[in-house]
Amino acid sequence: MKKPLLLHTKFLIPRLRPDHLPRPRLQRQLGVALTKKLALVSAPPGYGKTTLLASFAQVVDVPLVWYQLDPADNDPKVFLRYLVEGLRRVSPGFGQTALTLLDDLEAQIEQVLSVLLNEVTVAFERELLIILEDYHCIDHAEVHRMLDFVLRHQPPQMHLVISTRVEPPLSLAR
Repeated sequence: MKKPLLLHTKFLIPRLRPDHLPRPRLQRQLGVALTKKLALVSAPPGYGKTTLLASFAQVVDVPLVWYQLDPADNDPKVFLRYLVEGLRRVSPGFGQTALTLLDDLEAQIEQVLSVLLNEVTVAFERELLIILEDYHCIDHAEVHRMLDFVLRHQPPQMHLVISTRVEPPLSLAR
């Protein structure tokens, strides 16, 4: 099967403008994300979510995956492929079994996620931060279910930060 072309700019942390406004209090609050499974950064457009996360990414001292979402990521397989590729960027060779399963037409998404989470548990001994930027672009129920599965079974060293304009339809109460 032909390997799909991935857009590598989706993994780039945005550059900060020289005149950006530092937000030390918010950065400290975001630092607490490394003690939680999930941190949600939600605000209307133009309120500085991306700038806050980009400045936080510059100072955080853990492996970090930045995944810039857009409407094309509503396809569950595309979403997973990009997520695995982001993890491969901080741990080369990561996720080969998950990618093979993803290409298998018979494989269930939960099987792929289970393999992926098991591999995170083994491959990352220390903290790992995954930032999902612009989650409001996701409206496919299956992608939301996938993320709920990840949140339910997430390894303790894995932390998610979701940036969005609206509250995502996830089981956040847990």
